[in-house]
Amino acid sequence: MAFSSLLLIAIISVIFLFILLVSVKPLLFSKNRIIVILSCLFLAGIIVFAFSGIQKLSRDLGRIIKNTGPKSPETIYSILFENPIENCVTTINLKDQVLPIIDCCIWMEIKLCPEELERILKIKKYEASIYSNADSVNFNNSFTEKPAWWKPQNIGDSFLKFTFRKDQNHVQTIFSGKDSTHIFICDLAN
Repeated sequence: MAFSSLLLIAIISVIFLFILLVSVKPLLFSKNRIIVILSCLFLAGIIVFAFSGIQKLSRDLGRIIKNTGPKSPETIYSILFENPIENCVTTINLKDQVLPIIDCCIWMEIKLCPEELERILKIKKYEASIYSNADSVNFNNSFTEKPAWWKPQNIGDSFLKFTFRKDQNHVQTIFSGKDSTHIFICDLAN
């Protein structure tokens, strides 16, 4: 328990004990002295409460700033897919979802070993479908805020689309070429 919390509890206890003492022996203190002592104790309680509230607010804001700051590609990849096979993943492009309210998605373009794609597809239950390059106009329209470099249709003549839907607000989509060495990721989480 923090020092300020203990101090606040102590001040509240002293106030309670003082009120109890005054109610048991009312003639021990004059009315003006009771008001002055209670006022000082209440003021001390308010100051400690405000101080501890400011400290908590400062800690919470620090945590928010830390979590919304830029993350490395390795950190983001590990958040999405756990730890990769060593020396198997190279991030080509990345656009992080800094603030979920403002940014819709995490966008990634990755070169990887086929074993790594096989590993990440085993983590969750992905639905698989295949697209030809001509179909890219149809599926690309559903990704409205994509960066200019995010073009799964550049993978090859045809490609695989893997979709995992956690709920209506969280959908993870992976596009892969047939050789499983180049993928595009869109992790939509609102």
